[in-house]
Amino acid sequence: MRRLRLLALALVASLWAPSAALATIAVAQETCTPATGSMSGSATTIVSGSITVSSGSLLVAVATNASGFTISSFSDSVNGTTGWNIAKQVTNAPLTLGMGYRENMASGTLTVTATFSSSSNLRGIKLLEITGAKTSSSIDGTPAGQFQLNVGTGTDAITSGNLTSSNQPAMVVGASMNYGNNKNPAAGTAFTSTRVDWNTDVGGCRLEYKRVTATGTQAATYTGPSTDSWITLVATFDEAAGGGGGPLDGQGFFGQPGLAAIGYGRVYELRGDRLIEKGRP
Repeated sequence: MRRLRLLALALVASLWAPSAALATIAVAQETCTPATGSMSGSATTIVSGSITVSSGSLLVAVATNASGFTISSFSDSVNGTTGWNIAKQVTNAPLTLGMGYRENMASGTLTVTATFSSSSNLRGIKLLEITGAKTSSSIDGTPAGQFQLNVGTGTDAITSGNLTSSNQPAMVVGASMNYGNNKNPAAGTAFTSTRVDWNTDVGGCRLEYKRVTATGTQAATYTGPSTDSWITLVATFDEAAGGGGGPLDGQGFFGQPGLAAIGYGRVYELRGDRLIEKGRP
Protein backbone atom coordinates (compact mmCIF):
# COMPACT_ATOMS: atom_id res chain seq x y z
CA MET A 1 0.00 0.00 0.00
CA ARG A 2 2.73 2.47 0.97
CA ARG A 3 4.63 1.74 -2.23
CA LEU A 4 1.51 2.37 -4.30
CA ARG A 5 0.90 5.70 -2.59
CA LEU A 6 4.49 6.79 -3.26
CA LEU A 7 4.13 5.75 -6.89
CA ALA A 8 0.94 7.78 -7.21
CA LEU A 9 2.68 10.78 -5.65
CA ALA A 10 5.55 10.55 -8.12
CA LEU A 11 3.20 10.08 -11.08
CA VAL A 12 0.99 13.07 -10.33
CA ALA A 13 3.94 15.28 -9.42
CA SER A 14 5.66 14.51 -12.72
CA LEU A 15 2.51 15.22 -14.70
CA TRP A 16 1.44 18.46 -13.05
CA ALA A 17 4.31 20.06 -11.19
CA PRO A 18 4.61 23.72 -12.23
CA SER A 19 7.69 24.61 -14.27
CA ALA A 20 9.24 27.61 -15.99
CA ALA A 21 8.41 26.03 -19.36
CA LEU A 22 4.71 26.35 -18.52
CA ALA A 23 4.90 30.03 -17.59
CA THR A 24 2.45 32.49 -19.13
CA ILE A 25 4.07 34.79 -21.68
CA ALA A 26 4.77 38.18 -20.10
CA VAL A 27 6.96 41.27 -20.37
CA ALA A 28 9.71 41.24 -17.75
CA GLN A 29 11.28 44.65 -18.38
CA GLU A 30 11.88 47.47 -20.83
CA THR A 31 15.02 49.59 -21.17
CA CYS A 32 15.84 52.60 -23.29
CA THR A 33 18.90 54.37 -24.64
CA PRO A 34 17.37 57.65 -25.84
CA ALA A 35 18.06 59.10 -29.23
CA THR A 36 21.58 60.56 -29.40
CA GLY A 37 23.38 62.88 -31.79
CA SER A 38 22.01 66.15 -33.12
CA MET A 39 21.14 66.87 -36.71
CA SER A 40 24.22 69.10 -37.00
CA GLY A 41 26.55 66.95 -34.86
CA SER A 42 28.65 63.89 -35.55
CA ALA A 43 26.96 60.63 -36.50
CA THR A 44 27.80 56.92 -36.35
CA THR A 45 26.34 53.83 -37.92
CA ILE A 46 25.31 52.20 -34.61
CA VAL A 47 23.32 52.62 -31.42
CA SER A 48 23.62 50.31 -28.39
CA GLY A 49 21.78 49.56 -25.15
CA SER A 50 22.53 47.22 -22.23
CA ILE A 51 20.21 44.82 -20.40
CA THR A 52 20.38 41.88 -17.97
CA VAL A 53 18.13 39.02 -19.06
CA SER A 54 16.97 35.65 -17.75
CA SER A 55 17.68 32.30 -19.40
CA GLY A 56 15.22 31.39 -22.15
CA SER A 57 13.88 34.93 -22.63
CA LEU A 58 12.85 36.45 -25.93
CA LEU A 59 14.56 39.81 -26.44
CA VAL A 60 12.92 42.42 -28.69
CA ALA A 61 14.88 45.48 -29.87
CA VAL A 62 13.37 48.61 -31.43
CA ALA A 63 15.73 51.15 -33.02
CA THR A 64 15.44 54.44 -34.85
CA ASN A 65 17.39 57.13 -36.66
CA ALA A 66 16.47 60.42 -38.26
CA SER A 67 18.73 60.20 -41.30
CA GLY A 68 16.51 57.93 -43.34
CA PHE A 69 18.89 54.94 -43.38
CA THR A 70 17.68 51.40 -42.91
CA ILE A 71 18.77 49.01 -40.15
CA SER A 72 21.20 46.49 -41.62
CA SER A 73 21.42 44.24 -38.55
CA PHE A 74 20.84 43.71 -34.85
CA SER A 75 23.52 42.02 -32.74
CA ASP A 76 24.61 41.58 -29.14
CA SER A 77 27.90 41.38 -27.26
CA VAL A 78 27.55 37.64 -26.56
CA ASN A 79 26.11 36.17 -29.78
CA GLY A 80 27.03 38.73 -32.42
CA THR A 81 24.40 38.70 -35.15
CA THR A 82 23.75 34.95 -34.67
CA GLY A 83 20.08 34.32 -33.87
CA TRP A 84 19.01 37.92 -34.44
CA ASN A 85 16.21 38.67 -36.89
CA ILE A 86 14.79 41.89 -38.26
CA ALA A 87 11.03 41.53 -37.86
CA LYS A 88 9.96 44.74 -39.59
CA GLN A 89 11.21 48.22 -40.41
CA VAL A 90 9.67 51.22 -42.14
CA THR A 91 11.53 54.24 -43.50
CA ASN A 92 9.79 57.43 -44.50
CA ALA A 93 12.65 59.89 -44.91
CA PRO A 94 14.14 61.06 -42.74
CA LEU A 95 12.76 58.69 -40.05
CA THR A 96 13.41 54.94 -39.76
CA LEU A 97 11.79 52.71 -37.13
CA GLY A 98 12.72 49.02 -36.97
CA MET A 99 12.05 46.00 -34.73
CA GLY A 100 14.31 42.96 -34.25
CA TYR A 101 14.30 39.98 -31.92
CA ARG A 102 16.37 37.06 -30.62
CA GLU A 103 14.94 33.91 -29.02
CA ASN A 104 16.18 31.74 -26.14
CA MET A 105 18.63 34.18 -24.61
CA ALA A 106 21.20 32.95 -22.10
CA SER A 107 21.08 34.62 -18.69
CA GLY A 108 23.43 37.54 -18.09
CA THR A 109 24.19 41.14 -18.97
CA LEU A 110 24.79 42.06 -22.59
CA THR A 111 24.81 44.99 -24.98
CA VAL A 112 22.48 45.04 -27.97
CA THR A 113 23.49 47.03 -31.05
CA ALA A 114 21.53 48.19 -34.08
CA THR A 115 23.70 48.88 -37.12
CA PHE A 116 22.40 51.26 -39.77
CA SER A 117 23.26 51.16 -43.46
CA SER A 118 25.06 54.50 -43.19
CA SER A 119 26.02 57.14 -40.60
CA SER A 120 22.84 58.34 -38.93
CA ASN A 121 21.78 61.08 -36.57
CA LEU A 122 19.37 60.91 -33.63
CA ARG A 123 19.87 57.22 -33.03
CA GLY A 124 17.99 55.38 -30.25
CA ILE A 125 17.29 51.82 -29.09
CA LYS A 126 14.71 50.27 -26.76
CA LEU A 127 14.85 46.69 -25.43
CA LEU A 128 11.91 44.55 -24.27
CA GLU A 129 12.49 41.25 -22.44
CA ILE A 130 9.67 38.72 -22.78
CA THR A 131 9.47 35.54 -20.70
CA GLY A 132 7.33 32.46 -21.37
CA ALA A 133 7.68 32.67 -25.16
CA LYS A 134 8.66 29.82 -27.44
CA THR A 135 12.42 29.39 -27.58
CA SER A 136 12.33 28.81 -31.35
CA SER A 137 9.94 29.69 -34.17
CA SER A 138 8.14 32.12 -31.87
CA ILE A 139 7.18 34.70 -34.49
CA ASP A 140 3.52 34.27 -35.44
CA GLY A 141 2.39 35.66 -38.77
CA THR A 142 4.11 38.34 -40.85
CA PRO A 143 4.97 41.51 -38.87
CA ALA A 144 3.33 44.67 -40.19
CA GLY A 145 4.12 48.37 -40.22
CA GLN A 146 3.34 51.62 -41.96
CA PHE A 147 3.75 55.39 -42.10
CA GLN A 148 0.60 57.50 -41.61
CA LEU A 149 0.34 61.15 -42.57
CA ASN A 150 -1.71 63.65 -40.56
CA VAL A 151 -3.59 61.21 -38.34
CA GLY A 152 -6.34 62.74 -36.21
CA THR A 153 -7.01 62.22 -32.52
CA GLY A 154 -9.55 59.41 -32.81
CA THR A 155 -9.14 56.46 -30.45
CA ASP A 156 -6.77 53.87 -31.95
CA ALA A 157 -6.49 55.90 -35.17
CA ILE A 158 -2.73 55.39 -35.23
CA THR A 159 -2.19 51.82 -36.44
CA SER A 160 0.46 49.46 -37.73
CA GLY A 161 -1.91 47.81 -40.15
CA ASN A 162 -2.94 44.20 -39.65
CA LEU A 163 -1.16 40.89 -39.33
CA THR A 164 -2.79 37.48 -38.99
CA SER A 165 -1.73 35.23 -36.11
CA SER A 166 -2.25 31.47 -36.34
CA ASN A 167 -1.59 30.44 -32.73
CA GLN A 168 -2.63 31.42 -29.24
CA PRO A 169 -1.88 32.43 -26.56
CA ALA A 170 0.55 34.99 -27.94
CA MET A 171 2.07 38.37 -27.14
CA VAL A 172 1.35 41.26 -29.49
CA VAL A 173 4.16 43.85 -29.41
CA GLY A 174 3.77 47.29 -30.95
CA ALA A 175 6.05 50.30 -31.45
CA SER A 176 5.06 53.76 -32.62
CA MET A 177 7.08 56.91 -33.16
CA ASN A 178 6.08 60.48 -33.84
CA TYR A 179 7.35 62.00 -37.06
CA GLY A 180 9.59 64.69 -35.60
CA ASN A 181 7.22 66.92 -33.66
CA ASN A 182 7.99 65.77 -30.10
CA LYS A 183 4.55 64.30 -29.45
CA ASN A 184 3.89 61.19 -27.38
CA PRO A 185 1.14 58.72 -28.37
CA ALA A 186 -1.11 57.02 -25.82
CA ALA A 187 -1.21 53.21 -25.82
CA GLY A 188 -4.00 51.56 -27.76
CA THR A 189 -7.11 49.91 -26.35
CA ALA A 190 -6.27 46.80 -24.24
CA PHE A 191 -2.52 47.38 -24.59
CA THR A 192 -0.11 47.93 -21.70
CA SER A 193 2.66 50.50 -21.93
CA THR A 194 5.01 51.42 -19.10
CA ARG A 195 7.07 54.27 -20.48
CA VAL A 196 7.64 56.67 -23.35
CA ASP A 197 11.02 58.02 -24.40
CA TRP A 198 12.74 60.20 -26.96
CA ASN A 199 10.30 63.05 -26.36
CA THR A 200 12.73 65.64 -27.70
CA ASP A 201 14.40 65.96 -31.10
CA VAL A 202 12.94 62.84 -32.70
CA GLY A 203 9.63 62.77 -30.89
CA GLY A 204 7.84 60.24 -28.71
CA CYS A 205 8.48 56.52 -29.14
CA ARG A 206 6.23 54.15 -27.21
CA LEU A 207 6.27 50.35 -26.99
CA GLU A 208 3.09 48.51 -26.03
CA TYR A 209 2.05 44.90 -25.62
CA LYS A 210 -0.88 42.62 -24.83
CA ARG A 211 -1.41 38.87 -24.40
CA VAL A 212 -4.13 37.48 -26.67
CA THR A 213 -5.94 34.14 -26.46
CA ALA A 214 -7.56 34.06 -29.88
CA THR A 215 -6.12 33.73 -33.37
CA GLY A 216 -6.83 36.12 -36.21
CA THR A 217 -6.19 39.73 -37.07
CA GLN A 218 -3.92 41.78 -34.81
CA ALA A 219 -2.68 45.37 -35.01
CA ALA A 220 -0.81 47.78 -32.78
CA THR A 221 -2.95 50.87 -32.22
CA TYR A 222 -2.34 54.20 -30.50
CA THR A 223 -4.13 57.48 -29.90
CA GLY A 224 -2.40 60.75 -30.74
CA PRO A 225 -2.62 63.96 -28.68
CA SER A 226 -3.16 66.03 -31.82
CA THR A 227 -3.17 65.59 -35.57
CA ASP A 228 0.29 64.43 -36.66
CA SER A 229 2.22 61.75 -38.54
CA TRP A 230 3.55 58.42 -37.24
CA ILE A 231 5.42 55.22 -38.04
CA THR A 232 3.95 52.15 -36.29
CA LEU A 233 5.07 48.50 -36.22
CA VAL A 234 3.60 45.25 -34.84
CA ALA A 235 4.81 41.67 -34.34
CA THR A 236 3.27 38.70 -32.52
CA PHE A 237 5.18 36.05 -30.55
CA ASP A 238 3.76 32.70 -29.42
CA GLU A 239 3.60 31.50 -25.84
CA ALA A 240 5.50 28.30 -25.03
CA ALA A 241 3.34 25.17 -25.11
CA GLY A 242 1.41 24.68 -21.89
CA GLY A 243 1.61 28.28 -20.76
CA GLY A 244 -1.23 29.54 -18.60
CA GLY A 245 -2.31 26.10 -17.41
CA GLY A 246 -4.19 25.56 -14.16
CA PRO A 247 -2.75 25.04 -10.69
CA LEU A 248 -3.47 22.35 -8.12
CA ASP A 249 -6.92 22.82 -6.69
CA GLY A 250 -5.74 22.56 -3.06
CA GLN A 251 -8.83 20.70 -1.90
CA GLY A 252 -7.19 17.49 -0.80
CA PHE A 253 -4.07 15.38 -0.50
CA PHE A 254 -3.15 11.87 -1.67
CA GLY A 255 -5.64 9.37 -0.32
CA GLN A 256 -8.31 12.05 0.12
CA PRO A 257 -11.22 12.74 -2.21
CA GLY A 258 -10.97 16.06 -4.02
CA LEU A 259 -7.34 15.87 -5.09
CA ALA A 260 -7.04 17.40 -8.53
CA ALA A 261 -4.58 19.06 -10.83
CA ILE A 262 -6.54 21.11 -13.30
CA GLY A 263 -5.61 22.46 -16.70
CA TYR A 264 -2.95 19.95 -17.79
CA GLY A 265 -4.99 16.98 -19.07
CA ARG A 266 -6.52 14.07 -17.19
CA VAL A 267 -6.93 14.39 -13.43
CA TYR A 268 -6.60 11.48 -11.00
CA GLU A 269 -7.29 10.83 -7.34
CA LEU A 270 -6.24 7.98 -5.06
CA ARG A 271 -9.11 5.88 -3.63
CA GLY A 272 -7.81 3.30 -1.22
CA ASP A 273 -5.13 1.47 -3.20
CA ARG A 274 -6.36 2.51 -6.65
CA LEU A 275 -5.53 5.60 -8.79
CA ILE A 276 -8.84 6.57 -10.46
CA GLU A 277 -9.46 9.20 -13.15
CA LYS A 278 -11.42 12.01 -11.50
CA GLY A 279 -15.12 11.88 -12.28
CA ARG A 280 -15.32 8.13 -12.72
CA PRO A 281 -17.41 6.08 -10.26
